[in-house]
Amino acid sequence: MTFSSLALKNIHRNFKNYLLYIFSVTIAITFYYIFCSIKYNSKIMFASDTSLKFLVIMNMSSVVLVLFSAVFIWYCNAFFTKKRKKEVALYTLLGVPKKRVARMLFFENMLVMVLSLTLGILIGILFSKFFMMLVLKLMEIPVEVGFSVPFQAVLDTGIIFVILFVIASFHSASLIYRFQIIELFSASKKVEQEPKTSFILSIASILCLGVGYYLSQHMLNQHLALIALAVLILVILGTFGLFSSVVVTFTKTLKRFEGFYYKGDHLIAVSNIVYRIKTHARTLALIAILSATTLTAFGVCYSFFFNYDQSTHERYPHSYIYQYDDLSQDNEIAPAFINAIENSGHPLVYDYQIEVSYVPVEIVSAGSKSDAVDNFALDAQRDAWFISESTANLYLKSHHLNEISVPQGEFIAMDPYAARGWYSYSSIKQIYTSNQTTHDLKITDVLPYYLTSQMEPPIYIMNDESYNHLNSPLKTYFHAYTVQNDKSVKQLEADLGTIINKYDGVKLHSFYRTYISLGDMKGLMLFAGIFMGIVFLILTGSILYFKMINEAEEDQPKYTIMRKIGYSHPMIKQAIYKQMAAMFTLPIILGILHSLFALRAFESLMTSSLITPILISVGMYIFIYLCFYLLTVQYYYRTAISGK
Repeated sequence: MTFSSLALKNIHRNFKNYLLYIFSVTIAITFYYIFCSIKYNSKIMFASDTSLKFLVIMNMSSVVLVLFSAVFIWYCNAFFTKKRKKEVALYTLLGVPKKRVARMLFFENMLVMVLSLTLGILIGILFSKFFMMLVLKLMEIPVEVGFSVPFQAVLDTGIIFVILFVIASFHSASLIYRFQIIELFSASKKVEQEPKTSFILSIASILCLGVGYYLSQHMLNQHLALIALAVLILVILGTFGLFSSVVVTFTKTLKRFEGFYYKGDHLIAVSNIVYRIKTHARTLALIAILSATTLTAFGVCYSFFFNYDQSTHERYPHSYIYQYDDLSQDNEIAPAFINAIENSGHPLVYDYQIEVSYVPVEIVSAGSKSDAVDNFALDAQRDAWFISESTANLYLKSHHLNEISVPQGEFIAMDPYAARGWYSYSSIKQIYTSNQTTHDLKITDVLPYYLTSQMEPPIYIMNDESYNHLNSPLKTYFHAYTVQNDKSVKQLEADLGTIINKYDGVKLHSFYRTYISLGDMKGLMLFAGIFMGIVFLILTGSILYFKMINEAEEDQPKYTIMRKIGYSHPMIKQAIYKQMAAMFTLPIILGILHSLFALRAFESLMTSSLITPILISVGMYIFIYLCFYLLTVQYYYRTAISGK
């Protein structure tokens, strides 16, 4: 029998183990090819208004997918090699040279590679047009694409995954040179000892998670980057400590409650968890962290896509607004703007003028938190923007909001950062200077709106009488316009830009310009987030599946003894269900918990709610892992009972 035929026979004999591996790798190859085919499609590139950002997102997605696939292929090759160590030892004992055995293992891996690569590319080619149409739909680009097979996409996919498989295969084949025969025979025979627990390490792990979670909800200050890094480190340390110490301590504590421990199948389930949880600690912790990252990325991408229109309108509340200092300029620009808008086919919704006074403001004292001073939004001394109550009500009325009334001596701030809790005006005392006299700047309420655009500083509203007595020598003016359907005003944008360019010192802010800067990217980000998330969850679920089935084969003799001493099949099956439930639910629960705190932190940076993306991503996560759980339980039970 030749080694090629022997390799084929080995794959056929172990095909049920290889099947999930081939399926998972094929999914990764399929999506990598699809990303490449989209990236190399010239029609999509030319149609995108931000082709450079398009390439950046596609390249980053491809790199992340390759890195994760590399880890998965490396792990799975090591897993299958470990399962074959006895077989390798037998070949060596029969006098087969190690070099030829290594060649056989390498050939097996190459066969799996060819099968996975062929299936992945073929499936990718088959569905590439569908996914291109989906991307164009999400990006809102009205371009028809035909069926095509970009040679560069096939070449890139083939080269990348051939390299990954070859490296992993060389590593697997090298194992037979690094072990003696006796070591290969005893590779799966390990004397298990009850893991030791550390109360101090358990407490430290819980503290790491608690402090990390707390800091994640208090990051909004000038130390944002440093705190984010601290949160990342604390959560990772806490996660690994939780699985290696806290869970072990908890399950060992359960053994002390004899009424619970000796009831039914609890003895089997708890004992197996105690002995195996520490062995799987690194894998479970890694799965929890990767799952949290996937859920968070999906939640952010989903929110960015579905809330992009709303959030852009909130940051740029007018279709167009220009700033000027010379009133005579507006007398010339305004008629030209109105004429261009009337000829554009986009009816005018409103237009009005805004007068802003620059008034010196100083923070004279801060509370114990000093949060407004420490944050990025407020300087201790600055020229603040003051507007009248009438001007503010013009804005509120045009946006169908409730109008306000400002009492004498009080102020209302238009400050989205303060409204979202980044800082509080109640913790500081500010004064402003008017007519060479200082006055208290008493903020009684905060409105979560931008008056002109996101680029403005906090604005303070006072009643009309007080505003008229400011006598500020420094003023600036704005003229705001809003038109219908301002997401498709490309020609109007060019016409108005031509008008503004004739006047020095006049600045134009445009909703459309901001919207298109990332508008088509929101769909691409959602596409990448969804499908990369699915691939990650499938690959991490596969890793956990391989861990458990390897454990089932090692535990098969133990379950044989249990049946001989009187344990029934239903009792063993229930114990396996509970044991597998613990192995799958612990990383799921912790991954979801991590992502909830991360998304809550992101929510404080965004103007929209993340409840919907959280529910969708968690539901998808639970569904995929439930499938892996049921598959694992069935295989584990069959192996434990029959050894097959």
